[in-house]
Amino acid sequence: MRGLSLIIITYNRKNELIHTLETLKKQDYSGVLEIIIIDQNSIDGTEEAVSHLNDDNVVYIKLEKNLGVAGGRNVGVRYASFENMIFLDDDAHFVSLSALSEIENIMDKNPHKIFAFQIKDLEGGLFHWPYGKKLLKKRKETFECNKYIGCGHAIKKSFFKSVNGYSNDMFFGFEETELVMKMFGNNELPVLYTGSVEIVHRVTPITRIVDNKRFYYKVRNRLFVIREMHPVGGGTYLLYYLLAYLYRAITLKTFSEYKSGVRDAFKTSIDKRYRMSYKNFFRYLLLNK
Repeated sequence: MRGLSLIIITYNRKNELIHTLETLKKQDYSGVLEIIIIDQNSIDGTEEAVSHLNDDNVVYIKLEKNLGVAGGRNVGVRYASFENMIFLDDDAHFVSLSALSEIENIMDKNPHKIFAFQIKDLEGGLFHWPYGKKLLKKRKETFECNKYIGCGHAIKKSFFKSVNGYSNDMFFGFEETELVMKMFGNNELPVLYTGSVEIVHRVTPITRIVDNKRFYYKVRNRLFVIREMHPVGGGTYLLYYLLAYLYRAITLKTFSEYKSGVRDAFKTSIDKRYRMSYKNFFRYLLLNK
């Protein structure tokens, strides 16, 4: 049976979620669209709002606590029936009504395991572009890369399960980086970016404002990923970020979050099966250059 599993994690964003679900109803897709909603224990009436939709294609799961982005996505994959999985934020939607059909065609025709798309803001500009200035002129084209933006992407279920998905401990931040590094550690093909698939992220563009909790996760998770994935635990790369975050912590007056982040990064267990070789590490670094 031909179909797609579309996974949405949500937390206290009832109106945004319903809007996203309404846009999905308009998609011109002839296969089975399974929409899996992982509610991270919302208290704003999300459950009632979803139930009023009376949509047989929606699988609604309410968790007893917020597991974060990494944990929530892992739960969603457990309920996915199809090999081709699409992850969409509760405040994001596709521009084209044929986007789902195009994504399925791309995933079926390519041996890649992770697929990235063009993420736009409400004004029609780019929400975020992590691929470097040289590739900016190719934003509507297709190319291999080492990143994807979490608010809208696709992953093969068999690959996701083969690397045990995301690390639940990460909760929020750099979970996409972790999965890509696992892919390179397994000698898989890079991420495939397809700019013809456009997704609108209905929030203001990313800013440099950092609250204390976000800074904690940023420090902890980046250092954890470096220790886990980089050759011999990161070496000078790890030292660089230790010092860089220390400088930023002093500047932002978030030194206690820095200390906690560093402490917890070194307390988290490491699965060395996915550590990249030097060859794959340099392949990873040079992809977007």
